[in-house]
Amino acid sequence: MWDLFVVYSFAMAFELDGMTTSHPIEVEVQTAEQADEVFDPISYAKGASLVRMLQVYLGDDVFRKGLTKYLNNFRYSNAKTIDLWDFLGKEMKAPVGTIMRNWTKEQGFPLVTGVRSDDKLILTQIRHLSSGTLTKEQEKIVWNIPMKLRIGNETITVLFEKKKQIVDLPKNTKWVHLNADSSGFYACQYDKTLMESLTHALRSGDKNLNLHKRAIPQATENLLNLIVSFENETAYSIWFTVLDAAQAVFHIINDDDVLAQQFKAFMRKVLLTVFKKIDWQGDKDEDEETHALLRPLILSEMSRYCYQPVIDEALKRFKAFMNLKYVYMQYT
Repeated sequence: MWDLFVVYSFAMAFELDGMTTSHPIEVEVQTAEQADEVFDPISYAKGASLVRMLQVYLGDDVFRKGLTKYLNNFRYSNAKTIDLWDFLGKEMKAPVGTIMRNWTKEQGFPLVTGVRSDDKLILTQIRHLSSGTLTKEQEKIVWNIPMKLRIGNETITVLFEKKKQIVDLPKNTKWVHLNADSSGFYACQYDKTLMESLTHALRSGDKNLNLHKRAIPQATENLLNLIVSFENETAYSIWFTVLDAAQAVFHIINDDDVLAQQFKAFMRKVLLTVFKKIDWQGDKDEDEETHALLRPLILSEMSRYCYQPVIDEALKRFKAFMNLKYVYMQYT
């Protein structure tokens, strides 16, 4: 369920809130019409993502107890955002209101950059924009970022509350994922050392690592290396985000015939590995995610990147269907 939340709600909020036209979740309104205007995908999708981030940071038990007390206290009355933060903060014995202030009162979200220096992880933050230039005021914003870091088979939580912060890493740390399970509503940028170690972990089949493209904006060269690292994956949520990234690259280079053809060939080679695993039809024991989500996605993308055998088979099946000679079988 959470994988699909990241693919749809989290990703939508990321895209919309990265624009200069975004707005804070928490704004003052004077009329019913103004209230209607602010209840949009940013409010709902980003709001849900922030609640999930806070729940991961506080822990299930603390979050559930604080939320229960909050709901019981205000069950017959109105409440403000700060009221929820107060109840959660009392349960956690932490300043939740201070931590969450900029997340709800400021538009946008931070880009966290990680740099590896021996056994130190150097973190810096700045507001992320998908396009445009930051103003001086926007450059000064500092978020209190609840971070869930995955270091091999170990997970640690860090509250990143400055422009720059240093985290001590365990000795012999092989790789660091800056946003484990995409639990935090922030983008990540990895330096070359961190990125190479993540790519190696993926290629070696390290099951402790689960990356989503939207948490890892990278230069195109690194992104292509990352895409190759996923060729043995069969998780829909991962392929959805990987192919979304690939489509963005293809859109940029599509007017250059030579580059476009090279990129299509690259994507055909990557997709062929997973296509051979799922083919056109699975057996009766196939899981629902592969049957309903992954296969249509992969077949569609194979066609997008001009893999002729898939195109030919699709045309054959379509013609047979139109002639009422082909019946789709559904498992019972």
